[in-house]
Amino acid sequence: MMELSLHPVVSDLLNGTSGAFSQYVLLFILSMLPVTECRLTIPFGILVFGLPWYMVLPICVISNSGIGVFLVFALDWLINIFSKISFFKPIIERLVVSSKAKYQRYNRFKSSGLLLFVGIPIPGTGAWTGALVSYVIGLNKGLSMLSIVQGVILSGIIMTILSLTGKAVVL
Repeated sequence: MMELSLHPVVSDLLNGTSGAFSQYVLLFILSMLPVTECRLTIPFGILVFGLPWYMVLPICVISNSGIGVFLVFALDWLINIFSKISFFKPIIERLVVSSKAKYQRYNRFKSSGLLLFVGIPIPGTGAWTGALVSYVIGLNKGLSMLSIVQGVILSGIIMTILSLTGKAVVL
């Protein structure tokens, strides 16, 4: 099994989550965040907390899929509101341009491409970026949700396998 070393501040924070229930809740919450998603929470749950993979995988996938589905519906409204605020307008424009650029190689496949984009667990991909990409390319909301959920499942399976075999897990 692979060893994972953590920054002392993170280690101190995690010492407060000693019970399994609180660890599952922490994984559920962290899986909803754009930086962590399944790419971090699954290895974290398996390698740091020592929780069983068959519990970590569904909790992280359900949480990450849920935020992806929520974003498919809420992104229209959120982008519309934040685009009216001068501080956020350039940030949103950069995010949209960046999402289009990252998705270009998958564009010809539309929903299958979105599934792959979300499912390959590398930085800059995932449910959050996938929801933004689906908004940018104008993909049907139903297809977007299906592709994002399938992509999160794929990403979760990949990260679980990598965590269990101890390959290429870096924090």
